[in-house]
Amino acid sequence: MKLSDLIGNALCSNKCINCGELFEIYQEYEACPACDSILRENIQNNTVQINDINISADKFLFFYNNATIKKLVLDMKNFPLGQNCRYFARIAYECIVNDPVFSDFDIVTHCPRNPHKESVVGYDHSACFAENIATFCEKPFFKLIKRKIGGKEQKKLNLTQRISNVHNKFYFNRKYSCKGKTVLLVDDIVTTGSTVKECARILKEAGASKVLALFILD
Repeated sequence: MKLSDLIGNALCSNKCINCGELFEIYQEYEACPACDSILRENIQNNTVQINDINISADKFLFFYNNATIKKLVLDMKNFPLGQNCRYFARIAYECIVNDPVFSDFDIVTHCPRNPHKESVVGYDHSACFAENIATFCEKPFFKLIKRKIGGKEQKKLNLTQRISNVHNKFYFNRKYSCKGKTVLLVDDIVTTGSTVKECARILKEAGASKVLALFILD
């Protein structure tokens, strides 16, 4: 193959986030048609039922026990893979755009990850996911919540330890205001719900009228 052909293929192709193969594209996209079709078959678009006084409604996109989806999310969590964030944000947008509850929000924000882990990986995947949702929905993305340095990774703790680990570990970013606003609060994975409950409490105390919670995996 000629060099000109190789360059031409590179300019009109993208690398699939799932199979890794190059595929022709006519607009920016993250998964090849075959993988996209398979991944979409697993969309749940269902409620977690967190049942927290500070969360008006919640929604998750996929089940945690789906090995393919789980790998894509964990890769996104452990490596700076913006294309994975954008793909799941695209799915999220499609799931909420016609939802009478979830389409009615003013601001997108996220549950910030442990600062140490963020410095090791090089980015906050949940912030990347949230920012892409905001772009698709044409809504503002603000880092409304900050996380204090310290604490352990939630995945290594039981329910009681998780609740204690996040208590008073977050605070509202006074650079912004959410008073009277409906906030879409997003995170990658929900297990016990302790992190999102604490973040929702912070938002409500800062004056948010409503908090909607959205997750990739449950």
